[in-house]
Amino acid sequence: MNDDAKNVTIEAFEAAMKRCADDAGREASFARGEDGDYQQVEMRRAFAGWLGASSLVAHQIMGLARTAKDRFGGNAAFQSGFLQFLEHAAQLLDVTSDASSVPQPDARRDIDAAAFDDAALEGFNRAMKKKMAKARAAGRAGWWSAPASELSTALHAHAGKGDPLDVGVLAMMHWYLTVPIAPLAETVDQAVAAGELTTVSSDRHIAGQLEIRMPASTVRVSGFPNELTRRCKPLLWEQVEIVIRAAQPARSASEAAVLRPSDSAASTEWLAAGRAAFQIGIELDTVRAWADANEIEHRDDNGTLMVACRSVLARSHRHWREQASKQNAATHGAAVSPTEAAILVGGEQT
Repeated sequence: MNDDAKNVTIEAFEAAMKRCADDAGREASFARGEDGDYQQVEMRRAFAGWLGASSLVAHQIMGLARTAKDRFGGNAAFQSGFLQFLEHAAQLLDVTSDASSVPQPDARRDIDAAAFDDAALEGFNRAMKKKMAKARAAGRAGWWSAPASELSTALHAHAGKGDPLDVGVLAMMHWYLTVPIAPLAETVDQAVAAGELTTVSSDRHIAGQLEIRMPASTVRVSGFPNELTRRCKPLLWEQVEIVIRAAQPARSASEAAVLRPSDSAASTEWLAAGRAAFQIGIELDTVRAWADANEIEHRDDNGTLMVACRSVLARSHRHWREQASKQNAATHGAAVSPTEAAILVGGEQT
């Protein structure tokens, strides 16, 4: 023990002994003889016990420091906190820790930086887990089955929104799937109008008519090819978009097929009976009755009743004409022609 440490130890000992003597109602004597030892026998024995305890605690701290160095070398953050506390305890107890086991200044900076990095990463990980748990509870847990290209597109989109947690979750999925993040696709200047598709009508003389109701106005498209117009009918009363952009220099065969009439059955030409009933505003039981009577084209798809869009739309127009005719007859006491009924309900004349 060096002189400075010895002086600190003696000062701490005498202060502690004075408190004990005051509590016991005794007088403590710190007088020393020529040999430097306390003259009072009890004080000499107490000081010997103090030094023994100090030595024992110091050895325990040094042993714990070596344990931290040997056992926790793979966890820099934990090791840093462990050694910092031992050093703090040694300072409070006025004992000397094992300097050889305490990292030097350069190593200490590395350990502190590693501890900060680990703490920040663990905090971010906890926040991502919480966000993913909320998404699962809300039924948004389908990203794991999404193609890598969609994950990359979503990552770029969320980066633009500014939420680091969303970006972190999607980046983690790329890492887990061992796929690179695809570069952002080149954007194309385009104009988009969104609204509710309220009118879909076709005529062999003037071609198709579309109307899309927007909050402040209505977009009307005239002269649309009849074939494409008929493909729009399943989207009636749905939210749709009209997109205008420059034509692509080269189109694939699949893209070109979308823009030209085709006799092949597209996925939009068949709908589940429930979906079709909702879109045309007819009870599902009525649509099923039409299918049972073979009044509409239908098929069974693994237990699901599918109906042909053209067929069910034509039957629904006839249904509404009949309803309008009955209503007009009940109101005015006379029947009207199918043409007049079609005008009353805004249907198309076929």
